[in-house]
Amino acid sequence: MGSTSSNYSYPYQSPPVDDRVQSVLRSTPLFDGHNDLPRQLCCVTHGKIYGQPHFDFPKGFERGMTDIPRLREGAVGAQFWSICVHVFAQLKIFSTLEYSDMARDAIELLDLATRLIELYPHILELVRQPEDVKRVYDEGEIACSMGGERLHMTDNSIDIIRAFYKLGACGPIHSGLSSLGCSCVKEINRLGMIVDVSQVTMKCAEQVLNSTRVPVMFLHSNAVSD
Repeated sequence: MGSTSSNYSYPYQSPPVDDRVQSVLRSTPLFDGHNDLPRQLCCVTHGKIYGQPHFDFPKGFERGMTDIPRLREGAVGAQFWSICVHVFAQLKIFSTLEYSDMARDAIELLDLATRLIELYPHILELVRQPEDVKRVYDEGEIACSMGGERLHMTDNSIDIIRAFYKLGACGPIHSGLSSLGCSCVKEINRLGMIVDVSQVTMKCAEQVLNSTRVPVMFLHSNAVSD
């Protein structure tokens, strides 16, 4: 008699799942779309990352969730560093005095993330073009980009969006897009930046999709149903 199904070895049963996952990760970059490390570093080190006893990125960052050993263990091939400046929930008009320093705060976080990348050039590399991600990954390094959360950091200025482009990306977010917001989407398209529509309302997401000429990203969002 022929062998029973219990004795048959199916191709998908071997090698073990962990080995198959590692095989995929050796040839395909795992992209972490949202990491708040710059904000954590700002809180812990106040932006002073050189010779800090509380921050040893190559050995382990005990007061954070990200460091080089954990990035390597998790097989991260590309990383979006989130540039997050807290918004005042009670203030809906971004041109008020309370928001006037937020562009500065965002630029300081962009600078902090850039300095972190430059501090470990043998491990991290800032990328500006999609094709650079695979190149950096093939060289055994981690491709890094930066994404801004919310439009309030731009102080209602498209000029500041252009300045952010020199260092990272900016994703507009609000209960709905104003005429300025629609103009920002068009300018982001023109610059070649990517719009992230995570953490927005349904109305805002629909307006962005109606305004953009190129695909957008949902970097850290889930599906929703009625």
